[in-house]
Amino acid sequence: MDTPTTSHITYSYQERIHQQRPGFSRSYHLLADFLLDSYLQAALMTAHELAQALDLDPATVVRFAQSLGYRGFPELQHELRQRVRAQFLPSVQVAELDAPIANTIQALNLTHRNLASSQVDALVELLANAREILVITDSAGKWLAGWLANRLAAGGFPARCPATESEALAAALAQLESGDVLLGIDLFGESPRLARAQELAKQAGLTVALIAGTASLPSAGLADISLVIYSAEDPPTRLACAAAILNTLELALRQRFPERMNTARARLAELTAQIEASD
Repeated sequence: MDTPTTSHITYSYQERIHQQRPGFSRSYHLLADFLLDSYLQAALMTAHELAQALDLDPATVVRFAQSLGYRGFPELQHELRQRVRAQFLPSVQVAELDAPIANTIQALNLTHRNLASSQVDALVELLANAREILVITDSAGKWLAGWLANRLAAGGFPARCPATESEALAAALAQLESGDVLLGIDLFGESPRLARAQELAKQAGLTVALIAGTASLPSAGLADISLVIYSAEDPPTRLACAAAILNTLELALRQRFPERMNTARARLAELTAQIEASD
């Protein structure tokens, strides 16, 4: 079967979804997201199984496929399976891409093996009892620090992430009190400001924790609790390992304090709905 075409142009199911997404109903959005994010599972599902997984009517799955220009779901699924086959069958052309992916997987495995559960548990307890959590980083870890602070705050943990400039760090440190926690993310040791901020926090009697790119960083020696990435030389791999550690930390918090996090997120969702209702 051929991929559906418009005029002489052939569009993939991903392209057709993105083109038509603005007009999708809630059910179509659910289907679109599943096909984009979980196409491996979708390639093995019948229309009925897919509908059941998303709590939809099987007819909705068929209509969705037809809205994209397919005769039905089997034709759309055929394209999904072609994508899966192309992705997993050996290919000489993509052999050169295997090495960096394998290196990243190895670094993730080694990071996991070297991550002490006692340190994770200690950090979880520390964050749970903190009056305030200040997440600091350098420019390389800015996105990760912001993500972590937002996830902590959404789960009921009082976290914030200041800008990386010296003045912003100083202003944030000036507001910390006994019982607060300084949580740093230092991936490459490119900014001595992090280590200096840790020193000032310890002088003030605060507890210092760190997600460290390597154990040899100066900031790692200043932390009371350190979660360390297994040494990965290339920046993308180190960032991937750091993201994995943050996900591990959030999962540990969810498992340890499910009611606290669920209550906070339910309240956040309620407030968000109230704000959006005013638009």
